[in-house]
Amino acid sequence: MVSILGPAYIKGKRCADLYAGTGGVGIEFLDRDAQSVTFVERADRFAGGIEAELRRRNLSDRATVHRSDAIKWLRRSEDDRYDILFADPPYESTNLQELIDAIDKSERLTPDAVVILEHSSRTAPPHLEPAANLTLRRTRKYGDTSLSIYKTNLQPEHR
Repeated sequence: MVSILGPAYIKGKRCADLYAGTGGVGIEFLDRDAQSVTFVERADRFAGGIEAELRRRNLSDRATVHRSDAIKWLRRSEDDRYDILFADPPYESTNLQELIDAIDKSERLTPDAVVILEHSSRTAPPHLEPAANLTLRRTRKYGDTSLSIYKTNLQPEHR
């Protein structure tokens, strides 16, 4: 799923992997020379597995694991900003509109950030108000899975 951006785009970027699960996407960001990755996973067993894999691969110095619900994490005000945010919520249990609204309203994105939302192909990508900070650029379908790509609309002085 990371290949949609291309390896040159990821190099040096600050990334977040929401609903990280086993951490595969975030670890792929690190393998492609991301500056850093923040993993957000509420299930302790998965978060612990990510931490163990990061230690095993000597990647812990470039990664942080938060044991938190992704939407609650987005709503907390922190100084960290991300160039790439990947979200792969459980298809059946997450309100995609609430998630994209939380991402849009968060202050966690850089002015030129890309948001990749993985969702069921049976579900339309969530839409945003015209005054939103994000714009849906495209959706690509891969069988039962779709990737919707959003981009920020902000000028640097607005963040």
